[in-house]
Amino acid sequence: MLRFKVEYKNSKTKRKNRRTFMALDLDSLKQRFMQSGDEIISIEEIVFPASEKQKNEMKKLGLPYSDGLAFNDANDLINNAIDKRPPAHQRDREHARFFGVYAGRFANKKRIYDDIYIKLADRTDLSEFAQWYVYRVYRSLADRSAPGVLDDPSHEQFKAIALRLLADADLARSLRRNRFVGPKVSLRWFGNYTTPEGDVLEGASTKTSTYSFVTAALIDAGLLTSPKPDSAAPISLNKKQWMEVKKLKDGAATGCFGMVCLCVVLSVAIGVLA
Repeated sequence: MLRFKVEYKNSKTKRKNRRTFMALDLDSLKQRFMQSGDEIISIEEIVFPASEKQKNEMKKLGLPYSDGLAFNDANDLINNAIDKRPPAHQRDREHARFFGVYAGRFANKKRIYDDIYIKLADRTDLSEFAQWYVYRVYRSLADRSAPGVLDDPSHEQFKAIALRLLADADLARSLRRNRFVGPKVSLRWFGNYTTPEGDVLEGASTKTSTYSFVTAALIDAGLLTSPKPDSAAPISLNKKQWMEVKKLKDGAATGCFGMVCLCVVLSVAIGVLA
């Protein structure tokens, strides 16, 4: 989060005040004042410079240093060098901003997704965590080379599926268990992922009632039509999961949903990194 020193006029008392505020960025802070009705007189961002420890670390890593580098930016640059990852795309920072999670301008994608996971999993209201879960399942199964593939977790269909998920006590309980897979996975992929170097990484489980429900719901909503090419593998549902799918079918509207539930068997078990 960024810090800002703000001088403003209180809309009720008409008095001038000076306070320090934390915000994701300048725009979100201005939006907060617009909603309160208080008048901004001046805003100044409080920037903490990089520490001597950070400067020494950057020198050891062979990173260029420029005067005026902020503490947060230096931290992200050091993490990128250690993680061997480039700064994330702007859209990844926008995903974080949508969920109220700060992402620095040099933060890499893994760090951003870890932060999103940690912050959302820690909130009492799981609606946003459910929406992020639905989006991540979709991204792991969607054919990203197809036209019109979605890259926005704020899509109304993701939110609608998330609300349906939370409305079912058993599914909500299953979702809560996904909060404890840890930032090592962070819902970045599902099932096993084989890296270009041949390492097999274990992701979030594809064998839960929550995963089965979300996959079927995405197909039912028309967001998924078939397994993506070159990585498709059938998943097998155990007896408990088949009972869950049957319950979803029996409790849903009649029509094509029954066939949709059967399509879960054709879902992709091996996701790919975001």
